[in-house]
Amino acid sequence: MSKVSLIKRREAIRSDGGKITFEPINAEEMLANIEEADFYIEQGLCEEAIVIFEKLLKHIFRQKKATGHFDAVGHALIKQKIDTVNRELLKQNLPTLDTDNIEEEVDEEILFNEGTAFLQLGMYEEAENYFQSCISKGTNLPQSYFNIIQCLLKTNKIDDFLSILMKLDDDKRLHATTIISILERILPLSEDEQTKGLIETCLAKYN
Repeated sequence: MSKVSLIKRREAIRSDGGKITFEPINAEEMLANIEEADFYIEQGLCEEAIVIFEKLLKHIFRQKKATGHFDAVGHALIKQKIDTVNRELLKQNLPTLDTDNIEEEVDEEILFNEGTAFLQLGMYEEAENYFQSCISKGTNLPQSYFNIIQCLLKTNKIDDFLSILMKLDDDKRLHATTIISILERILPLSEDEQTKGLIETCLAKYN
């Protein structure tokens, strides 16, 4: 889409009060809408970008209700973009976008899927927060522990890594064999002697 077309669309958004109807869209169309919103952000037109992101988020949740499929990667990407918008809005001393008022019911499985999407995107700190919530709620516990430890290893958060190991070791919701399996899967991922030693110390308790 050319810049002239984008500007015309911006005027359409404003004249319609932001009430744009999005038909069911595929991944390519979603990326095109995100690129359009990015252009508005570059031009300092955050309100127009917000309209697009709101509609895309609502589309994702309508799709989940209709088909049972939740686009975790698309949702994670949009939330990343919203963070960009909010930083720009703060610079302009304007209210930020509260995505909690856009998102419909977010169940525990969605939290896990979003964390996995952030992990796949290499956004380890964002993923860490989701898996921390999953552990607190008891969602997909073995994989949530495994994934959050991957995030902590990638970001070299040794203190947090140790804290999660202790939490895993003390989690009464997990059977000992499950804990051993998680620790054995983690061990090859560790790239330094300190983290390897911590994992091996935990494993030794079960031998």
